[in-house]
Amino acid sequence: MSLKQDLKEVKQEFKSDEKMLESVFRLEAFFRKYRVLLFVLLVVGVAIFAGYQTHLYLKEREAFAVTALFAKAKEDKGAIEELKKKSPELYEFIKFSDALNRGDQETLKQMQTSSNPFIAQYASYEFDSLKQKFEDKKDYGEFKEFVLLQEGYLDLSHQEGKKAREALKQISLTSELRDLVLRMEHYGIND
Repeated sequence: MSLKQDLKEVKQEFKSDEKMLESVFRLEAFFRKYRVLLFVLLVVGVAIFAGYQTHLYLKEREAFAVTALFAKAKEDKGAIEELKKKSPELYEFIKFSDALNRGDQETLKQMQTSSNPFIAQYASYEFDSLKQKFEDKKDYGEFKEFVLLQEGYLDLSHQEGKKAREALKQISLTSELRDLVLRMEHYGIND
């Protein structure tokens, strides 16, 4: 009985070895048939990976160069012109920041047509804030609630309580400015 059992186990092992060898031969045949295609795919994959890594490296170097230019631009006007060429967005932010610091209404007026929507809206808000006159149909975007708050304040300072209340009512109940609105209504509006 033991001999039959051993013989069956040996047959099983031969069958499993035969299946494994058959799989290896199939794999080898597949590789031989498609080795050129597989090699090309491997080369293309490596080239794409290398190209992507090179692109990331070059973008990082460019970012470092622009950052160095930004630091240098604070003292050197020539660096500002170079920054204008290499990074127009950052140049626009520097120009806008400088105009805010100086209260330069002319530059703020020009910045209202900026291609950057944030700068355009912020410049509109700041320009009209300096003039202390806001336009109803103008798009202030994210600054709309600040405009309403400032309009309310200006109306209060001109003793126009009803106009102030109407401006302040337009500010959302969930706004972060709501606490200021409540204080202004409580302490400032007298009808």
